[in-house]
Amino acid sequence: MTTADPVTVVATFRVAPGRDADFELWAHEITVAAAEFPGHLGASWVRSKGRYQVIYRFADPSLFSDWHESDVQPNS
Repeated sequence: MTTADPVTVVATFRVAPGRDADFELWAHEITVAAAEFPGHLGASWVRSKGRYQVIYRFADPSLFSDWHESDVQPNS
């Protein structure tokens, strides 16, 4: 039996000037939702001017796929 390696995914979002507060609310909500999925190992956000990056970790590719293909996960 083999075990799958954890998956780390990085996504970058560009945020329009003046929309940081809206984006940060959305980012908080989506991070809470991700934490409820089986296999979620954590998420970290990095912010720079006009740009945000999220680093998600999941226990294996199958569990990440469940999150990525869900109605909760943003597909943009």
